[in-house]
Amino acid sequence: MRRLPFADGGGRTVTFQLWHWHEDGERYDLEHFQLLPEGGERRVQVRRATYWALGHDLLAGLAAAAGFVAPGWRMPQETGFFQPLLVARAGA
Repeated sequence: MRRLPFADGGGRTVTFQLWHWHEDGERYDLEHFQLLPEGGERRVQVRRATYWALGHDLLAGLAAAAGFVAPGWRMPQETGFFQPLLVARAGA
């Protein structure tokens, strides 16, 4: 099992993200950087991914089109989770 860098007692790990939005305003390229302690120096680790930022109405509509019923949103102040949650029931 691989240990996480911040769990090995080797010092602090610095983590940050850069987002580069596409022209369509719906997608963005994410770069996740980590500056990891390594022998008194820092090693840089970068991960990259592209995300699709779906709006509430579009995502609820896709859930309904897939057969889910009564889609609704629960907000962070209600759930304590840091992002809104889409809640729906499986259709018959």
